[in-house]
This record gives sequence, C-alpha cells and structure tokens, in this order.
Amino acid sequence: MPNDSEIKIEDALQGLRLTPRFLNTISLQLTSVPIQSHFLKIGETIANLDKPPALSKPPRSEIYMRQWLEFRHGINGIIKTLELPAIKYLCWESKVISEPLFCKYLKSINGTLPGRALKGLVCSLHSIWTDELPQTDIARFTARQIKSFDRRDRTLTKWKTSIEMLLGTHAPDMFAINVLLADLSDPKAAATAWAIEEQSGFMRSATVHAAEKCLERLGEKSSQTEYLLRTILQWNGWDANPSGFKMIIGKLILHKKIAAISEPLRGIILNHRLLGDPRRYRSKWLGVDEIAVQRFISWLSKLDIVFFFDNVLQGRDRQGRRKFWLQYVEKMTSSRPFLSEMTARQFAHVRDVNFGKLTGGANQAAFILHFGEIVVVEFSDVGKIYIYKRNEFEKKIPDMWTMRHMIEYDLKDRRLPEERKIRHQPLNRIVNVDWREQTTSILAREGIRP
Repeated sequence: MPNDSEIKIEDALQGLRLTPRFLNTISLQLTSVPIQSHFLKIGETIANLDKPPALSKPPRSEIYMRQWLEFRHGINGIIKTLELPAIKYLCWESKVISEPLFCKYLKSINGTLPGRALKGLVCSLHSIWTDELPQTDIARFTARQIKSFDRRDRTLTKWKTSIEMLLGTHAPDMFAINVLLADLSDPKAAATAWAIEEQSGFMRSATVHAAEKCLERLGEKSSQTEYLLRTILQWNGWDANPSGFKMIIGKLILHKKIAAISEPLRGIILNHRLLGDPRRYRSKWLGVDEIAVQRFISWLSKLDIVFFFDNVLQGRDRQGRRKFWLQYVEKMTSSRPFLSEMTARQFAHVRDVNFGKLTGGANQAAFILHFGEIVVVEFSDVGKIYIYKRNEFEKKIPDMWTMRHMIEYDLKDRRLPEERKIRHQPLNRIVNVDWREQTTSILAREGIRP
C-alpha cells in the first residue's frame, strides 16, 4: 500500500500534465475579446492625461471693475498700479481687454503673465472675434506671452504648440481644417478638447469655415455632406448669433448641386428651432438671402401641389391643374392645402406638408395659392377657381395658417367679378374657352408669369 508522500507526488504529476490544457483554455478566453477591453479605465485615464481642463470664467467682481475705472480715469490719483488679482480678473473682461490702455499696461509688466490671466485673455479675444482681431496689439501680445510660457499647465502647453490655430491671422480656418474636419468633430466636443469657449465668436467663425469647406464637396460621395447636415447645422452654438448659420442655409439652398440633398435639407430646415416654414415664420428668416428664401418656398409649394393632386386626389386631374400650377411655384409666396376631417385622418402620418382642416362643405379638400397681391383658391371637386386680390382675401381669411377649421363657404366669395371665378373644363372637352388661358391672362395682368 503506497504511503502519503507517494500519493502526493502522483497528484502533482497529474496536475502538471493538465497545466498546458488549463493555460490554453485561459489564453483562449483572454484573446477572444479585444485587448483594450481589459484596460478600459487605464485607457481612459491615459487619453485624459493631455486633455486640458475646461475654462471657468470668474464671477463678476465690481471691486476689480471699479479699480480699473479708477485707474483708467486717474480719479484723484488713488490707483497708480493694478494688483495681480485684479489683473487676473480683468483679463476675462472682453470690454477691458479691448481698450489700448489695458494692453499698454500689461506690456509694462516684466515677465510672463500668470496662466490664469493668459487663459482669460484668450477667452476674451475669442468672445469678440473678428477677422481683424489677430492684427491687434492685445492679440499679438497674448500670442507672444503664451509662446514664452514655461510653467507646467496642460492647457497652455497644448495652446503653445498650435498658437497660430487659436490666435493667428487664419486661425478659424486652421481650426476648421485641423480639428473640426479632420475628425468630423462636433463643435462642442472640439471646444472641450481644446479648452476654449464653445459659445464664442471664434467657434462660430471656425464652424462657418468648416461648413464652407463641406459646401465645396457637395454632390460628391463624401462623409462631409452628412457631417454638414447632421452636426454643423444642428449645433447649439448658432443660437447666440445665427447670422453664420443663416448664411450657410442660404448658400446651401442656392447651391448648383443641392438636388442631391434637397429632401433631407428640407426636413432639417422645417424642424429647425432657428427657421421653420418661412411662409409661416417669416421673421425667423430675416438675414437669409432673399433669393434663397423664395427658392425654398417654391420647394414647399411644389410639395403642396404634388401632395394635393397625387395623394389627396389620387391622380384624378382631367383638367390638367397639376401641370398648370407647377409652372408657377417660383412665383408663389405661400401655399397651403386644407383637408376635410375624414381626409385629414388618412394623412395624419404626413410631416412634410402643413395642411389645415376644412369643414362645412362637400369638398374633401381646398388649396390656397398665395402670389403676394393675388390669392388663388382651388377645390378638390370640379368647380371654379376663385381669384382674389390680397385685401379681399385677407378680409375673409386674416390668417391662412390658423389651426382652427376653415369653413368652405368663406373660401368661396360669389360676389367676385365673373372673370375671377373661372370654371374648369376637362382638357378633352375644351372647345372655345380654355380655363388655363383665362387664368394665365389674369395672373399676367398682375405681373405673375411662369
């Protein structure tokens, strides 16, 4: 019978024989997932080592502002110099750094300014950014100070390596190319990565430059087009000053290759907080190129006409009205279909067409076409075209965008002159009088031509 020591040796040998199989199993488990997943927290920590902390503007200080005013005006000669805490604070005040006297005073200080003051200068300069600002004394002074900064500071170390991209003559353009477009970065994320203020004139200028670069490639199979639509146009930074955004929208609408993205662009514009439907929210479109506004309205009018005849009437158009009115879409200032309650339920899912509700008649739908000084009303059932002068129409319908139900009777003014109540005829039954010629003639007298 074997003793205890012999049994232990056999067990150990058996264990050794199984060790390769055990190690193989463990190695397969470890290599079956990406190696990075085992070190996620370490990876995040390493990635954030060079990430500069977000800038925090100091709270408003009336004490330091009063000191500056007393220094500037020399009131009773009380303040001859500014203390360091005051300087650190005043560098964050864009109105103060814009004054030549402040830059002159900073230049008189020997040595490099503290990091807190330099960050304030950059933040202030970015907040009031213009194309001419890099040529100012304060901008050049700030750039020189950052270049000579030799203390430990993650933010200033990062800025120091790319100072031309932050304060140089072509800084916004460089930032757009090297940061925004290089990785198709969200402007907010890019601002965070570089510890600069997202809601600043500099970031808006850089984002406009990025948008214009995307416009140059519009029509190509490029990820930049999707970036322009889904990231740049949706950026919250436009809210403070939407002029750059409106300039981009105008250029987009008028672009010679816009047909490739007109449908998604239309949806984005109609649902955008800064724009919406120009026929209803015209004040929001102030600042957009007028030709672009009219072209966008023509897109919407065409959509309304196609919806009315193809969807509501399901192609029943013996009178040729669809083709006739599509000739005039570029002359329309507004248009809107009105559907009966029953008809509207069929199209509750439609989001691109802003239709109203119609009640009090036999027609399943009506259609208002606004040409500025002339307003035309059509109905789904064959009948007459009612052509109003603007003042006549607005007395009856003060707001064609009302959410209340439109009464069919109000759209039919039987007191109109007979020449402006034109009866349709099917095209195959026209003999002498063609409703299209009559309508064309009346519109032409008002300067409205295809």
